[in-house]
Amino acid sequence: MTTADRAAAALKVTLRDANVRYTIRLFESIIRGRLVRDRLMAAVAVPFGILAALLTAVGLYGVFASRVARRTQEIGIRIALGATATSIIVSVLRETVVVLSVGIICGALLTAAASRASALLFGVTTSDPLSLTASAAALSAIALLAAYLPARRAARVDPIVALRAE
Repeated sequence: MTTADRAAAALKVTLRDANVRYTIRLFESIIRGRLVRDRLMAAVAVPFGILAALLTAVGLYGVFASRVARRTQEIGIRIALGATATSIIVSVLRETVVVLSVGIICGALLTAAASRASALLFGVTTSDPLSLTASAAALSAIALLAAYLPARRAARVDPIVALRAE
């Protein structure tokens, strides 16, 4: 039991009159009672948000791993001609940034179109720049990490194995 709960219990006074009953409660406890449903919705939404981020990471990893696998012969030729591992990784990440930029622009446009929907968070609007920037940054970090892993693997490929692949 928190200090506020103890104080509310101490202040809970019932004045008895033949016709009237008064209950005195702290304003904080009244607000806490009214926010129970909103807090429950937030508590349920957090695991789903984490699951969505995990599914996004796995999906993006699959897409970028497939894109890198299709370029195995090209990467093998580039390595055979003297490309460094860093240049291979930068090439794959540059392609990722292009795809990611298109996705973020489309997402921003769709968010602007759907801005009439109400926000579920108190004090946060659907067009809140901090929320939009944070979500775009989080998605960018997930996408770059998902693309970095196949790029690093592709940079270590043996050129002879890569040229014989297909």
